[in-house]
Amino acid sequence: MIEKIADLHTGEDSAKHTIYEFHQPADFSQLQIDWIQHQVRSRGRVLELTYSEYRLLCLLVKQLGKVFTHAQIYREVYEEEESGDTENIIYCLMRGLRKKLEKDSRYPEFIQTVRGVGYKFIGKVEIVGLAD
Repeated sequence: MIEKIADLHTGEDSAKHTIYEFHQPADFSQLQIDWIQHQVRSRGRVLELTYSEYRLLCLLVKQLGKVFTHAQIYREVYEEEESGDTENIIYCLMRGLRKKLEKDSRYPEFIQTVRGVGYKFIGKVEIVGLAD
């Protein structure tokens, strides 16, 4: 959004200069999830998530701040008991989601790693499309 700040008049010739300031909407970086359309938006763009990435994101968002272990995530996302290298499978899934979601995964805005435990959702989120 561009906002007019002031009009300046200089010297005798009364030349007029206008100063503008650019403001981004406050919620531009906010995450928006539409449950009905299964659509996720971040920074004004629709994210192309895989089915597993979408399920992972929804799991974390539905219980904001709760830390989920790799095993819990695996069971919820894949709807089966963990098998094989669960930790590596979830790490790869999380890396793909973060790549699409975060501006810089070194400084997460949405999903935080809890070392030695798992992950939790820490960002702002707007949920749309909920049934009454």
